[in-house]
Amino acid sequence: MRGRPEGLSRTVEVIAAALVGAERADTVLGDLVEEFAAVRDRSDRWRATVWFLWQACVVGAQVRLAHWRGPGWVADVRVATRRLMREPGFSSVAVIALAFAVAANGVVLTVAQTVLFGSLPYPAWDRLGVLTSDHVGSETGGFGVSLLSM
Repeated sequence: MRGRPEGLSRTVEVIAAALVGAERADTVLGDLVEEFAAVRDRSDRWRATVWFLWQACVVGAQVRLAHWRGPGWVADVRVATRRLMREPGFSSVAVIALAFAVAANGVVLTVAQTVLFGSLPYPAWDRLGVLTSDHVGSETGGFGVSLLSM
């Protein structure tokens, strides 16, 4: 980078470089440093620092997203598609296994939601309660009482 302007700490600069990525840090952060000085002149140092970090996050996300969508990812999908087309037996077994896995996952989550978060099959289930007490020397160990019987 060209030089750190007044009010921008080295720590903030290092964090921003990590967000943007080391290979593009000099180019991108050089422009951001110039804009930081202008923002600092219009407002205070704290707001300018927050603006600087936010812009570094945005630029870093755009750089990483562009890299993810780039030709490397597309080439991987093409190779995988070609390989699956060459071996239709393996492809059909893989698709069926994935379908069963997704279906089993759905069934397990539906049952868990019903059991854990569903309402009880009683009228006014939200008013039910249990009181217990331990009796020393008792054979049963406790008793239950309905709130309605009190």
